[in-house]
Amino acid sequence: MDENNSQRVLAENVDIRRRLDRLEEADSRHEEDIRELYKAQEGTKVYVTQILQTIQQLETKLFGLVTSLSSSQEKERNAERKERSKSAQNWIEFSKYVIGATIAVVVLYLFQNGGGK
Repeated sequence: MDENNSQRVLAENVDIRRRLDRLEEADSRHEEDIRELYKAQEGTKVYVTQILQTIQQLETKLFGLVTSLSSSQEKERNAERKERSKSAQNWIEFSKYVIGATIAVVVLYLFQNGGGK
C-alpha cells in the first residue's frame, strides 16, 4: 500500500507540476498581453492628443472666421448706411433745385403777365 500511495502522490505531484507549468505559461502570456495593451494605450493617448489639438485649432480658426465675418458685415452695413445717407443727401439737393427752379418759374411767369393785374 505504501507503494500505491507513493505512486499516487508521485502522479499527483506530476499533475500539479504540469498544472503549475501551464499557469506560469498563461501568466507569462497575460503579462505580455498587458504590456501590449499599455503600448496600445500610449498610442491611443497620442492620437487623442492630436485629435484634441486639431479640434482646438479648428475652433480657433472658426472663431477667427466668425470674427472676421462679423467685422466685414459691420463694415458693409456702415458702407450701406453712408451710401443711403449720401443718396438721400443727393435727393434733398435735387429737390432744393427743383423747388427753387419751380419758384423761379412761377415768379418769372407772374412778372411776365404783368404782376397779376
